[in-house]
Amino acid sequence: MVRDTKAPHQNSNLRGLIVGNYCHDILMRDGLVVDETLGGVAYFISVVLDILSISFRLISKVESDFAYSMTHHLILVPTSKTTLFHAYFDSKVDAIGHQDR
Repeated sequence: MVRDTKAPHQNSNLRGLIVGNYCHDILMRDGLVVDETLGGVAYFISVVLDILSISFRLISKVESDFAYSMTHHLILVPTSKTTLFHAYFDSKVDAIGHQDR
């Protein structure tokens, strides 16, 4: 579990609460791993709120295999593995000329 609190900015009444997951994202193209990165809704929304200077609290579960160093306090759950997401892309162009990202 991850919990983090961002101090509110002066003159800001906006605050948020993020409850979601962090995960390991594996990006693949044509069957080959091209990148491994941090993902999950908690990560993506926290980036947006940081950009908008909105203070927030964050609660997220991670497991002992979590691969990233965070500035947040981590509470590890040793009984399971961190969510692993595989995104598959290919270089082929379809019948109407579209290609995966």
